[in-house]
Amino acid sequence: MTGLVTLFALYATTIALPGFIVWALLVIARWKMFQKAGEAGWKSIIPVYSTYISFKICWGTAPFWALIAMAAFAGAFTGTIAPADYPALGVLVALLYCAIAVVGLVMLYKTSLAFGHGIGMALALLFFPNVATLVLGFGSSRYVGPQA
Repeated sequence: MTGLVTLFALYATTIALPGFIVWALLVIARWKMFQKAGEAGWKSIIPVYSTYISFKICWGTAPFWALIAMAAFAGAFTGTIAPADYPALGVLVALLYCAIAVVGLVMLYKTSLAFGHGIGMALALLFFPNVATLVLGFGSSRYVGPQA
């Protein structure tokens, strides 16, 4: 039994505790990003609402509703039919998933622009999202508004 306790203590100190600290720093960084944009920080911790506010801050709300509609339609037909029975519907669902990915990539770029950065920060948000979020939240980045 002591071996199990030792193993749990080792896990807690080497993986769980640092992971919790990183998670807490990311929550605080997103909170600060929202505050920089003039929104209440608490809005960053509500799952779907924070995405809505992120779109509002960086791009506008119309792309958010388009994303929700695309995800709902694609999700409704994913796995419910055999692609061989309705190939056109399978292609449509695949195209919707591609469109959702493109909206996500554009959102990263719009976030970068909204905080006064360019393509470099957009690439950092894509490949190193945790580090880029910390830079935007705790760094000297200023919110300049949504960019068209």
